[in-house]
Amino acid sequence: MASRLPRFAAGPVKAVRESTQGVTQANNQPVYYGNQRLRAGMIDAAIRAAGFSPARLAVVREEQWNERQVEARYEQARSDVYRRVRAFYLEDPYSRDPAEWAEVLELVRDYNARVQRSGSDTVPAITPDALRRIAARAQRPTMGRGAGGGGGDAARRMSMVQGEPATEGSGRETWTRQARARGRYGMAPHAGGRS
Repeated sequence: MASRLPRFAAGPVKAVRESTQGVTQANNQPVYYGNQRLRAGMIDAAIRAAGFSPARLAVVREEQWNERQVEARYEQARSDVYRRVRAFYLEDPYSRDPAEWAEVLELVRDYNARVQRSGSDTVPAITPDALRRIAARAQRPTMGRGAGGGGGDAARRMSMVQGEPATEGSGRETWTRQARARGRYGMAPHAGGRS
């Protein structure tokens, strides 16, 4: 509501809200400092009512912004390590380079040492369980790499889009008739046949 008011009138409204309900972000999410909801004190409310930003609240918001930046940097580093693990396990098992895996493990050790030195309790370390989960997920066949080499439904749909004829009993014939009847993929309805 305070965002719709002129600036001189928004200050007092915002000051009352911040002192009674607590400080919020632009999207109305509450701001927490530690485990407590951040509230403006009497002096902060008077400063806000005058149209200024209270220094105490500005310092808290800056600390939180810096924490988010640090967390984002660690998240990026963790994602890079996870990407390397996935790439390693997506390779053919017989062509995997042990030196590459040793390099990945060194990256994990470096990352975990940085997390420990930072003293942050919000940044997670890379655990052996996390590496096992990523490796298992990378080795699990997806629709495009399905067991049997057929590529699953996606490959069948792509062949139909490209105009590959359906064979009797393959299940594609029914699918093709239905798709053509619905006018999908820019194909004209099947002329002269069952549809």
